[in-house]
Amino acid sequence: MLHHDNHKDIWPVYPTVVADFLKEELKIGKRYAVLDIHTRSSELTPLLLHKVHLMCSVTPEAEYHQILKQSYATEDNFLSLNATPDLLPIEDDAMHCVAIDDVLMQFDPIRVAKEFERILRLNSYVLFFQKRLRKQQNTFSKVYHQYLQDQKIETKLTSPLAVKPMVVDFFGAGLYTKDFEGQQYLNWQELLQYTDTLAKQHGLYYDVAALQSLFNEFEEEHRVKLAYNIHLSYGLFNKSVPDISLKKSIFFNVLRPFAFGFYLLIKANIYFWKYMKRLFGRKKIR
Repeated sequence: MLHHDNHKDIWPVYPTVVADFLKEELKIGKRYAVLDIHTRSSELTPLLLHKVHLMCSVTPEAEYHQILKQSYATEDNFLSLNATPDLLPIEDDAMHCVAIDDVLMQFDPIRVAKEFERILRLNSYVLFFQKRLRKQQNTFSKVYHQYLQDQKIETKLTSPLAVKPMVVDFFGAGLYTKDFEGQQYLNWQELLQYTDTLAKQHGLYYDVAALQSLFNEFEEEHRVKLAYNIHLSYGLFNKSVPDISLKKSIFFNVLRPFAFGFYLLIKANIYFWKYMKRLFGRKKIR
């Protein structure tokens, strides 16, 4: 059976340790304009909204774009765009950081990378998030993972991670990784809505009775726990040597031949005076 949601956003937010990592390790903060590209769930936007100068959300889903505009209508530093990651209505060199989820896999990664290079400033980070259900034994997350597969509900939550060669090629200039753990607690109605959102992307019906049976088996205090593994791949785009370092490099490269000549002159002078000392020293002995 397929239920239609009431536009309530039941998607979780990334854990606060993600924000801590971005701030402490990557130095993403109040002066930054951050672009968050996603499908339906926008898990980074609520986490960073009040920690950066501008949070710009991009989704290819027109319906969800409208929901975001309504949800954040009172926020002065929020902008929602209905667009695709390979064709962004954003000026050149406008953003300090881009975050993207599995929507990356729906487009040509090379074209997306080129578009990121266009809109990003020098030495800007790109963050590629992949969230998957954690499959620990005797947990609701594991049985829910199996349930989605049995119901033919295709979702990135149950898919393998993107192949490493593709990710390496996408980042090009260098790839780093970091893993986080997240979790979400859902009551029955929220779980039903969550599953409904996943299913209706493909127009599928699913076995509600079987889902409720799983819920009843694992619920504690009328809620079940969904546990996630969050895999972050990140790296710099538009890498550049800082101006001061570049100037130093040019300066020393130009002076290198002169420096070597000066070195030879000093060494010759030392040997000359050593020779003179020996010569006059011998004359005094005689």
